[in-house]
Amino acid sequence: MSAVTKVFVRSMGEVVLKDFVGAGGQADVYAKSGKCFKIYHDPKQAIPQAKIDELRVLDRPNILGPREPILDTRTQRVIGYVM
Repeated sequence: MSAVTKVFVRSMGEVVLKDFVGAGGQADVYAKSGKCFKIYHDPKQAIPQAKIDELRVLDRPNILGPREPILDTRTQRVIGYVM
């Protein structure tokens, strides 16, 4: 499980993540307010904004895709995305 608990999302401001859902080879997933937050173990693997914009158009109930980037509160670098 990642040590990241406080992140920044432009549409939500600072978000404290407490509800850990699970982990995989690439990332940890947290849940809060009906959204999922994918935080990469290695932020270099995070998908760029252009890819998030491209995938956002897939708007179906059976698709859980990226909606907006998650930023590290200290560095302001992308470390994951909101689903």
